Amino acid sequence: FEQVEPLLSRLLDGHNATIFAYGQTGTGKTYTMTGPIVAGGFAPETMGIMPRAILHLFRALQQSQHIQEYTCKCSCVEIYNNTITDLLAPTKSKNRQPVLIRQGAAGEIVLHGATEIPVSTPDQACSVLLHGTASKQVGETDMNANSSRSHAIFTLQLTQVLASGAMRYSKLNMVDLAGSEKWSQAAIKRMGAKRVKELTHINQSLSALGNCISALCSPKTRPHVPFRDSKLTRILQDSLGGNCCSGVICTVSASELNFHETCSTLKFADRVRHVRTHAKANESFDDAQTIEQLTRELRMLKESNRVLE
Repeated sequence: FEQVEPLLSRLLDGHNATIFAYGQTGTGKTYTMTGPIVAGGFAPETMGIMPRAILHLFRALQQSQHIQEYTCKCSCVEIYNNTITDLLAPTKSKNRQPVLIRQGAAGEIVLHGATEIPVSTPDQACSVLLHGTASKQVGETDMNANSSRSHAIFTLQLTQVLASGAMRYSKLNMVDLAGSEKWSQAAIKRMGAKRVKELTHINQSLSALGNCISALCSPKTRPHVPFRDSKLTRILQDSLGGNCCSGVICTVSASELNFHETCSTLKFADRVRHVRTHAKANESFDDAQTIEQLTRELRMLKESNRVLE
């Protein structure tokens, strides 16, 4: 957690931040990001990056002397078989409406149709995370009895009103990617059509992610970055090549049987290290609040002068 903690500090300064886990299936991505769910919640000694980040963020907000007020909204979606689904929707999975990708006025990526739940405490935010985690698509694989079969994205949007009158807007994406998996012709025969379809979409989206990373590492030789090749890379467009501070957690297997997958994961991590983003603080001033503050300060100065006279 200490490795991603600086990203949360940048979030409070008005920067967008993204943390995502990448690696072979069964190597502990979900365990690292959320931790095990014990008695319907996250145990303090085993909680993962996501709940720790939530607790750290709210603690910092409550202790800050520069923040007058703040608002937080949480959303949680998954990409399953190249379809974006709202994990917080009240309806059953069969009746859920797909979430659509839109581009905002400032060029930012917006998920149209995703439920946004206001939260004011870390317990409320963790409850939203638990609800979304429980709704994810999981299935049994050769590596894991409860393997994630979708890419899950938990988003926290933060708005801060500072004592100076400035307003800061920032967004934290925490992404639990589905794991890559090699499969042979013999394995395909043992699988059902549903699992083959899942694996196909997972590997295609991860391949598109790798292509985007490679293009971002070589802007002179590959000026075009194919973000639109998959919905995963389209959603992460801001995180990978835009106004965002990003961190990647790569998980690997300790088994010699998975040597090639481990090497592939480490090569991906090395490429990500060379990606350069251009993060800037999202800060603006409320004219009415600024005028009110300056008027207050002017009144105090006049009163001080009157006392001195």
